[in-house]
Formats: sequence, C-alpha cells, structure tokens
Amino acid sequence: MPNEFNVYKNGVNALQRESWEIICSSPPGGTDNRFKKCIFPRRTLYADNLRKGLRDEVDAIAFKNGYLLLAEFKPLLSNSLNSKNNLGESDYHKLKRLKKFFQPTTLRSYLRQGYGYQCKEVSHVECLLGVELIDCPIPEDIFVLSVDEKKVAIEGNNIPSILLSLRS
Repeated sequence: MPNEFNVYKNGVNALQRESWEIICSSPPGGTDNRFKKCIFPRRTLYADNLRKGLRDEVDAIAFKNGYLLLAEFKPLLSNSLNSKNNLGESDYHKLKRLKKFFQPTTLRSYLRQGYGYQCKEVSHVECLLGVELIDCPIPEDIFVLSVDEKKVAIEGNNIPSILLSLRS
C-alpha cells in the first residue's frame, strides 16, 4: 500500500518542478516546515466569525499564472472519494465545498489576509486529488494527479493547459 506522506511529498515536488508556488500545506501526520499550514474557517461559521471555531485543512494550495489549486493527497483514489472526515465528507466533497464557497476574489483576499500571500490575479480555482494509484473511475468534475517516485500524470476531463505540464 502506498504511503500517504510520500504521495503528498511527491505531489508537492511535482508542482514545484513545474513552477507552481506552494502557498501553504498541511501534510498528513504533521507539518512541512517549508510552508505555512493550510487552514480555512469551517463553512457553518463563515457568516458569523471568520477567525474562531473549527477549521478545514487542505493538504496544499498552489498558485501559477492566475490559477489557484486546492489539493488533497491520498494513496488511492478510492480513499479520496470514500474516506470520510469528521464532517462525514470525503476529500473530493470537501474540495468541491470549499471551491463553491470561496470564489476566486474571496480566496485571493483570504490568502492575502491569512497568509500574507499576494496573488496578482486569481482567475480560476481548480481542485486536485493527488494519488499514487487510480483504482476507480475518476469523477467528471475533478482532476487527479497520479504521482510516485518515477512518474507524474494528470488525468480527468477538460484538463486546463496549465495542468498538462504536470505529465512526465
């Protein structure tokens, strides 16, 4: 069975090789001292108070040429689609929820305020599931980065050209 931390590490390294700037990360089982931790206010608390209460963590957020990438990493695609967090949602559903709530301008503002990161222009927000093994069908509305020590592949429908460079 693939190791979740290795999938995270290989995915972040693949993004960096292709000039994606990693804004923050929350790797499985700890922290990556190279980056700040990715934490979002929980959806039910958005309207009341953006600074208190439970938080959502995202494994990595990266930026390149107007694209903001929200990424979650698991060993198997089926883990990303079926394993549930404490809200009863999978990584896939969490990313879709965050993308729906945080429109590009809201995300840009949040990243500037929460991380001091100055995104010049965020025109697109994309969700990415990073895995070592694709062991089930890929949902039509998300991209999958398949990574291991030797290869990188991007899979999905209507992949934006900016993500196509992730193929090796």
